[in-house]
Amino acid sequence: MLNKNLLNDKKGDVAEGMLWIPRLLFLLLPLALAVSFFIAILVSAIDVTPIEAAIFSQRAGTCFYEDVGVIDFAKIDSKELEKCLSSDAVGAKLNLTVLDASIVAKTDEFDYLEPLCVFNEEKNAPYCSKSRKYVAVNLEGTVHPGTLDIEILVKKR
Repeated sequence: MLNKNLLNDKKGDVAEGMLWIPRLLFLLLPLALAVSFFIAILVSAIDVTPIEAAIFSQRAGTCFYEDVGVIDFAKIDSKELEKCLSSDAVGAKLNLTVLDASIVAKTDEFDYLEPLCVFNEEKNAPYCSKSRKYVAVNLEGTVHPGTLDIEILVKKR
């Protein structure tokens, strides 16, 4: 015969709500691992070098501005350009032309990276970007319109 006290004893019973905790862990853990795996694959496949080149192009263009967006012709220098960009992953060349005068400033990395621009589709070739800005240039105390040609070469990582 069965003891009726054993049937009414609830010490071994677990509430149904408590069983949902391990069930949720077993459901959410593989889902979280799968999502993190796919995010890791997708994020590493995004190439941000065009955006990086655009940012360096903006920085190189504004590096020599005086006040109110006027570039001082006498201040354009290769050493100042290297200080302004301050990255060994970037090569840059600026060509400022105003009236009949032009001046060129470039970084050391530019001469090293420029011949590799023909291999632009390959993985380890640098990303090459050219742009032109129309700027105001202070030439010997008077402001003239000019063009600033910017070439940026960014090493792909």
